[in-house]
Amino acid sequence: MSVKRKELEECEEKGEDRKKLAGNLTNKLVEEKNEEEGKIVRLLEKENKSLKLEIEAGKTNMKELIEKNSQISGQLEEQLEKNGNLTIVTEENIKRHEALIKTLKAQHENILKESEHEVKALKRQAGNSTSIMKKEKKEHEVKVPLLEKETSIYEEEIRSLKLQIDEGKADVKAVTARHKQIFDKLKEKLECPVCMEIPRGGPVYVCPNGHFVCKECKSWSCPTCRVDMEDGKSLLAVMVIENIEHRCKFV
Repeated sequence: MSVKRKELEECEEKGEDRKKLAGNLTNKLVEEKNEEEGKIVRLLEKENKSLKLEIEAGKTNMKELIEKNSQISGQLEEQLEKNGNLTIVTEENIKRHEALIKTLKAQHENILKESEHEVKALKRQAGNSTSIMKKEKKEHEVKVPLLEKETSIYEEEIRSLKLQIDEGKADVKAVTARHKQIFDKLKEKLECPVCMEIPRGGPVYVCPNGHFVCKECKSWSCPTCRVDMEDGKSLLAVMVIENIEHRCKFV
């Protein structure tokens, strides 16, 4: 009986441990999912901020070049106005100004191309980060149902264990009640009909008809059926009284 009770307690502890494990796994996966999504969002925000800064810097450079070009054009126009009264403009000055204009245009175009390349590269990086985030999100979406399924399995096992434990408790209770009933009947049969006490030790005398009497109250005849007692002793009665609980003799 004690072994069965111990097994039931172990089953109950095992069920609680499984439930705690399932809850811990679910909480851990949800925390990892939130942490990964937060990292990806922070990375995208950082890259977008860097991209905006670089675009603004490119716009500023372009604006400076345009202003510089306008200043040079204005200087050329002023120079031409100053030399408007001259009848001869040297070919060397004209070529020098044209070369300067071409150089400025080439620099302007190079800066625009570099800015476009940087913008495309940043867009590709942002696209890669987004694809990685979507992939990880899909993986989490796959893992979460699996964990939920495992959790439901654990909960079902725990419910089954609880039912088994309840059934075991009911069986133990029934067995305990049955044993108590049997012991009560044994005590009733072992009670001495003279002193109305259950013997605390042997020998226990028995008449030919099976009636018990303690050693203190034994006489020549059976107090129940009045036949001769003789010297019959019950070994079974001694074994029973040695294994049952007795009332305190001082009460």
